[in-house]
Amino acid sequence: MPGPFPTVHFTQDDIPHWHCPACFNASLELVPGSFQARRSAYSIRYRDEAWFDVEHDEVVFTCMLQCSRRSCQESVAVSGSGRGEKEPDEQQDKMIYYTLYRAKSFFPPLPVFTPPESCPDDIKWQLSKISALLPVNGGAAVNSIRIALEMMLDTQDIPRETASEKPQRIPLAKRIELNREKLGSHYGAFHALKDFGNHGSHTDGPIRRSDIEGACQVLDDLIRRLYGKEADYSKIVERLSSRYGKKPNIKQ
Repeated sequence: MPGPFPTVHFTQDDIPHWHCPACFNASLELVPGSFQARRSAYSIRYRDEAWFDVEHDEVVFTCMLQCSRRSCQESVAVSGSGRGEKEPDEQQDKMIYYTLYRAKSFFPPLPVFTPPESCPDDIKWQLSKISALLPVNGGAAVNSIRIALEMMLDTQDIPRETASEKPQRIPLAKRIELNREKLGSHYGAFHALKDFGNHGSHTDGPIRRSDIEGACQVLDDLIRRLYGKEADYSKIVERLSSRYGKKPNIKQ
């Protein structure tokens, strides 16, 4: 997966080395003077209260990133929120105050997956939707992973409906289980991502960010294994063998 996850926290003077959505290099840099942060209405209203501490401080921010490669120079608009933080310095004798930020929107979306060229375009588009949703709504992103699984099964000629006069929709779980042998080594990944996707689409329970990141890593690997083309070195092997290989010494 290309670079830091979109949901990683950061400070203004330590922007993550996010990858460019156009050239996929770790070349996005903060445009000087573009970072703007303002206190929320909550902070403005209560900041003079006796109980208000730095950890109650809320801000919203916007900024622009730009690819530093002269051949690319893609621009990315970012917006999100921040909160006040404090921690002791190295000597433990005074507190350091700072603001910790988290982006909630990137446009265009940061690349989270690395689909090979042979990956179908509609699946690439679905992966882009997942990437866009990740910083905004984790549950919606997880549900989109489930949709991607349905589309990937389509490419494996696994039907969505029963073959009958009145076709009935086949649930995702059943599509996977009925074709366990056909999916082979990919079955485990499909099954685990299906369970995870069900959690996002059928419940409103909390979802750990680390689990979302892990699911994206599994999906990225599954995409590359399903649609990646293995390099064919047969001609090179044949040439090297014919030029440098020793003929077998066969004794009669």
